[in-house]
Amino acid sequence: MKWEFPAPISPDILSSYQGISPFLAELLYRRGVKPEDTAAFLYSEKRLGNPLLLPDMEKAIDRIFEAHQKDEKVCIWGDYDTDGLTSQAVLFYALKEWGFKNIFLYTPNRLTEGYGLNSEGLRMLAREGVTLTIALDLGTSNKEEVEDGRDEEMDIIIVDHHTIPRILPQPYAFINPHLNDNAYGYDGFAACGLTYMLVRALTTRFGPLTNETTDILRSFVVIGTVGDMAPLTGENRLLVVNGFDSIHRVEHAGLESLIAINGLKKEFFREENVGFGVSPPINAAGRFYYPEIVRNVLLSRDYESAHLANMVLKQTNQRRKDTLAEMLVEAVAQVEGSTGMERIIIVKNENWGAGVVGLIAGKLTDRYHRPAIALTGKLSNWKGSARSIPGFDIAAALRGCESLLGPFGGHPAAAGLELKRENLDAFHQCMIEQTKNLPDEFFLGKVKIDMIIPHDRVNRSTTWEIQKMAPFGIGNEEPVFLFKDVKVVDSSTMSDGVHLKANIKFSNGKVVEAVKFYGGHRKWMLVNGKKYDFCGSLTWGNHNGFEKLKINFKDFRPSDYIEN
Repeated sequence: MKWEFPAPISPDILSSYQGISPFLAELLYRRGVKPEDTAAFLYSEKRLGNPLLLPDMEKAIDRIFEAHQKDEKVCIWGDYDTDGLTSQAVLFYALKEWGFKNIFLYTPNRLTEGYGLNSEGLRMLAREGVTLTIALDLGTSNKEEVEDGRDEEMDIIIVDHHTIPRILPQPYAFINPHLNDNAYGYDGFAACGLTYMLVRALTTRFGPLTNETTDILRSFVVIGTVGDMAPLTGENRLLVVNGFDSIHRVEHAGLESLIAINGLKKEFFREENVGFGVSPPINAAGRFYYPEIVRNVLLSRDYESAHLANMVLKQTNQRRKDTLAEMLVEAVAQVEGSTGMERIIIVKNENWGAGVVGLIAGKLTDRYHRPAIALTGKLSNWKGSARSIPGFDIAAALRGCESLLGPFGGHPAAAGLELKRENLDAFHQCMIEQTKNLPDEFFLGKVKIDMIIPHDRVNRSTTWEIQKMAPFGIGNEEPVFLFKDVKVVDSSTMSDGVHLKANIKFSNGKVVEAVKFYGGHRKWMLVNGKKYDFCGSLTWGNHNGFEKLKINFKDFRPSDYIEN
């Protein structure tokens, strides 16, 4: 892995940042935050834009208002992942408060129905009298299904953030920020953020929601946005900052139980607790075909029933972990048993669960720093998921191989796809061809270091300074520090050899725990008593019930290492 060291910054530049420390000024400068934008970035002083500027928003809210006036049966059709399920809950709470009486909630079964809208489901809803379906976090690739819905005299409103295919569906209204007529000026929303914008637009017809309901909606937007790994920049940053404020004060049995049962505290809840705490159980339910359990959690106002549903979620997530561990062993064997390391990894097994292949692809991408596709399927077609690395748009690469694919869709970091078995070899070569303009170094991985941190700055007060830049995530990653010349006291692996942990000693005698997730295979490279350079993030928080300083490191190498 290549380390990219920070260039010096002149004192004049740092002094132009008023009212903050030079330490924080340097981090903001390296983030591209200008001195005049510092207050807006740190204190989220900007306001959300006008939701009516999003494509087809006026048309959508007019149709939803009409449905209310006519007491129509309305279906909220949401995807089975964290983003889709929280989107569904956001819209449901709003419509219920505004007096909608006939609301159907529909989440397709991942095994029997697959992703997106499906014609049989729409026909079933039509038989139940549904005349308006609002599709959340899906629908952009469902041209034929939308036509089938229209044949059933059903209007469909699509609210989706996935990239636009060559042939578009023609729903009644199409709210997708990637459409050419987006006058809003921001396109990074997750579906739950877009759904919240729809709710904001609907307040122009129905009036404002109560503060309690608004807090519930904003809390769900945090979980969906962070859980879907949407960029935490621009409008998303505002949504997440406001949403964390809501989570810290909201009273909601389902949400509070979800947080507590995962060993977390509401008052300290932050973005890492979404990605590693509450989002995996939600996604696990969808992967193992039980999304209705998530609805029981998100819509429950009774603590006892919410706790029971969350217990099932926790058990389902443990099943997901166990299944993934077994499958990952085989996937790694496939990769390392092949001749040479391809630029695009493709692994397959017809017995893998469709709900877990995305996790396999993600773990391979993290381990080998290259796009990965994991496939499964017992019939004539392979179905699977793709994950990518920064700088390589996996959805665009799939479009370049469209002639070899069946249904597919996604965004730059992740996608789903289907292809005939006989097309697999040609598809693999086509995907490799999509990388031809990238240098070999691109696939070695790179760590961009923000600052070489003095040993005496490794303390709690420094983490408070760092937290002023939160929330951290895609587009606003945690600062990466270089910790030079630290001695490894001892090292070990965790979770049956999956993760790597080392206690490292600084020159002032302080010992700090350093962890590399999914780095257990590198344990042999650390020698007790030897000095190394580590690069990673510095945090302070509650870890296994103890408040302490911690380093999450990305890479390490001997302090006497000489780079070629």
